[in-house]
Amino acid sequence: MASTQTKSEYDEYLQSISPLYFRRKTKIDFEGFNMSMLPHPERPTHFLATIRQVEHYSHESYPQAYNRTFLLELDSLFRVVEANEMKEGATSRKIHRSYSIGLEDCRLVNEHFMTAVTLDTNDDWLPEMSLCNITHQNGEITKVQPLHFGGDEDEKFAEKNWLVLKYMERNGSIHLIHSYDPLRIVSVDINNGYSSLISMKRIFHLNGCEIHGGACIYLSHKKQYLVAVRVVQHHKYMFSHWILLNDLYTYVGISERFYFEPYTEKKYEMCMSLTLNETNKKLFASVSIDDTDVYVYEYMLEDILNMIGRDKK
Repeated sequence: MASTQTKSEYDEYLQSISPLYFRRKTKIDFEGFNMSMLPHPERPTHFLATIRQVEHYSHESYPQAYNRTFLLELDSLFRVVEANEMKEGATSRKIHRSYSIGLEDCRLVNEHFMTAVTLDTNDDWLPEMSLCNITHQNGEITKVQPLHFGGDEDEKFAEKNWLVLKYMERNGSIHLIHSYDPLRIVSVDINNGYSSLISMKRIFHLNGCEIHGGACIYLSHKKQYLVAVRVVQHHKYMFSHWILLNDLYTYVGISERFYFEPYTEKKYEMCMSLTLNETNKKLFASVSIDDTDVYVYEYMLEDILNMIGRDKK
């Protein structure tokens, strides 16, 4: 909010931001929020998805919340046909005391891996990113590997919403977007979780706000990455943007501000995943509204790309 604007003037401006036009909107009939999904590895017309539930405890001691993640199979109309609670097998990892336990905001990488936010993997009482090995047939979690940014002696910060760009199976690494101001791309060793910086560029000039990651998809026919991000100010969601990167992770362009749903003052939107039908180029966005309801929005990819202004540099 500009220093010369009143709150009512800024609210009026936010109300003027247009919601995206969607072709279809489907509510997920399953309790939970922050759903990630990708095409099912064995049934091409179905989808594999993760969705989060939280149980809050009434006692004053810690942990105060327990996170559950369910692995869903969705049919072509996004109806739930199977659901399994994801549980850790014999990982023998230490569970640290923290504000909450369990995996938060899981994002599927493929049928073998997903990322998650974890607080019970460290003694610092800070959220960090972890990479989880999974068995998609039954939802078993066979390994939880915390991901490290910076050296072991560096000051620790809250880490959330790293977005996977590319899984490099041959050399056992994953490229992820770590943060946006500047835009940092890291390569993470999937075996030990340690990262190295492979790209850092200043492309945004933020004043009093932050950009948080939401979802990312590689458009193979364009050789570009489409990224959905959220702008947050004082921990409050403001609006979203589309960003394009090329296959060398160079910034290509950004869209105008938008909402998935019409503006209301307390609304919170979280796009967790993007999936593309390669045949008809329909783009499906899984979006959580106010941490209560999940919808899958259907768009034509070309309509989304036409929103993005190209960098003229």
